[in-house]
Amino acid sequence: MRRIIYILLPFLFGGCQKPSETVRPELTNITESVYASVEVIPDDTYFAYAPQAGIIQDVLIEEGQTVDAGQVLLRVAAPTQSTRIEQARLSVAQARENFLGDHTLLDNIETQIERASKTLAVDSMQYYRQKHLWAQGIGSQTQLEKAQLAYELSQKQCTALQQEYAQTRIRLQNTYQQALEELQREQITARDYKVRGEMDGMVYSVSKEKGEYLSPQEAFAQLGSRDEFHLSMTIDEVDIVRIDSGDLALVQLDAYPGEVFEARLTRILPVKDDATQTFQVECRFEQKPPVLYYGLAGEASIVVSRKNEALTIPASFLLPGDKVMTDAGEIPVQTGLKNLEFVEILSGIDTTTVLQKPSSP
Repeated sequence: MRRIIYILLPFLFGGCQKPSETVRPELTNITESVYASVEVIPDDTYFAYAPQAGIIQDVLIEEGQTVDAGQVLLRVAAPTQSTRIEQARLSVAQARENFLGDHTLLDNIETQIERASKTLAVDSMQYYRQKHLWAQGIGSQTQLEKAQLAYELSQKQCTALQQEYAQTRIRLQNTYQQALEELQREQITARDYKVRGEMDGMVYSVSKEKGEYLSPQEAFAQLGSRDEFHLSMTIDEVDIVRIDSGDLALVQLDAYPGEVFEARLTRILPVKDDATQTFQVECRFEQKPPVLYYGLAGEASIVVSRKNEALTIPASFLLPGDKVMTDAGEIPVQTGLKNLEFVEILSGIDTTTVLQKPSSP
């Protein structure tokens, strides 16, 4: 038994060892790219606010609804607003009656002017008659002075009434105009309690319900463009300097497994997010998917360089320090383009070199 065990052991150990995986470098096309996470974003979005505080009377929109510019989205009930409008209307009616009514203060002054004018006419006639008689030596100086005084008082009375009429007319007209303007202001304020859409688009979210209190600082809905989308990409800061506007991005969305869509970089936001150490980049589809929704996610490879007929090896065959394992041992190589799958070899080996895959640690 000992002899048999002795002979079988080498075979047992030999059978447990796996043969090394080998490859030879090949001439292929290689592309180097930068990884980015992707989110689909509408071109235009905004949050809707009510300019006046109040209790929500009606919410006239819901998520997914298409809206037009100027369409009423929400009504806010203002308990005192209707009272103020009614008071403003009453003020306008009163001011109009005072200014343009049938029996106004101006009519009374006009009546007084007519009477004063008649009195002035009589006093004028008496004064000039007495003056003419006095010139002929008829009558007394006292009678003349009395007639002159009455005439001058009548003149002053007419002038004062005419001035009062003009001033009263201006005052009543201004009061009427101010009442009209106040009514207009109250009506405009009432319209502010109806929040309207700013653009044609879609409702993406509604965060308030009927009966809730709404302040001017609270957004009650998010709206945006319905059919126009772009891609918001997150790029690590170590890669941001390698990309540029116009670069090609190969996009894969989770909603379209197995499909790749081409897009072009249109904008690189120049400010880093310190919390994530990343930059934001915007892309636009060359040919967009048939259906898109706000928030669809995925990933992209932004092509930064490519080379045809490059000498490449699988990335898993490259050792740390840019070396490869051959039958003769480790050999240093000079590398070029790299991606997750392949590495370009610029020098050190050729297509005849047999490479061994490094063993897993």
